[in-house]
Amino acid sequence: MQEQDLLSFGFQKLDVPNSESQNGYDYYYYTLTLLGDIILTSSDNNEVGADGEWYVRFDHHHKEIWSPLILGDLIEVFNRIKED
Repeated sequence: MQEQDLLSFGFQKLDVPNSESQNGYDYYYYTLTLLGDIILTSSDNNEVGADGEWYVRFDHHHKEIWSPLILGDLIEVFNRIKED
């Protein structure tokens, strides 16, 4: 999926300066919180391939979502769930 897909789904950009990460470079990624505690996190901008493809994963899980269609469906389902 493209960076614009993340923005259209409401993801928020998080900038991480080298002074904070101390990894030798600045980078950024995107997050979206669903139902108050489910966090979706994108790949970092330095992990994006030459084709500009980003992925999204659940925080602390290794399952990646590459398709904007699947991501859109997932967000729609979570947005339909009412918090108790």
